Amino acid sequence: MVRNATWPIVLGSVWMALSCVSCISPRPTPLGYGVRAVRERDGDAVFRAADEVLTSMGYPVVRREPLNGVLVSRSQMGSSDAQEPDSRGASRAQGRYRRVVELRITSTPDLVKVYCKVAVEAQATRAHLIYSLAGRGDDLPGQTAIDRDAATTTEQNTVWAIVRRDKAAERAILAAIVERTGGER
Repeated sequence: MVRNATWPIVLGSVWMALSCVSCISPRPTPLGYGVRAVRERDGDAVFRAADEVLTSMGYPVVRREPLNGVLVSRSQMGSSDAQEPDSRGASRAQGRYRRVVELRITSTPDLVKVYCKVAVEAQATRAHLIYSLAGRGDDLPGQTAIDRDAATTTEQNTVWAIVRRDKAAERAILAAIVERTGGER
């Protein structure tokens, strides 16, 4: 009887171990990114071309990691009067949204791939604050001002939640990079 009771624990442990391994994978996967293979075989040349494409399309780059092949744009802020749809196509409440572009370039001696993700994020600070206050379990202020975000700015305290990916923007960025680098492989 003891043996049967340990199976759920063993299976749960294996599942958690496998999920943690997949979370720390440094390589991008086609599930989370739009992907195109380019004809150019020089990863550095593709990196420079991708940087130029992002800038020319209005996405200024704020993080460049040439050794890792990573480019991240500054967030493009805006408010949604047209109610931004979420990943299921349902419209969410009106509010502040932003778009962040992340490019990853992987290269092997015979193949260079460009991965692109355009994340549409909604401001979720209120929901985060409500859940964090509810989780404390006390109604007496037991925290100091520094613990309650008094020493940080509003921008630092703003919480963003990914609503969906903008796949049309991903395709446009990838098409421009493919064109700039001599075509698709």
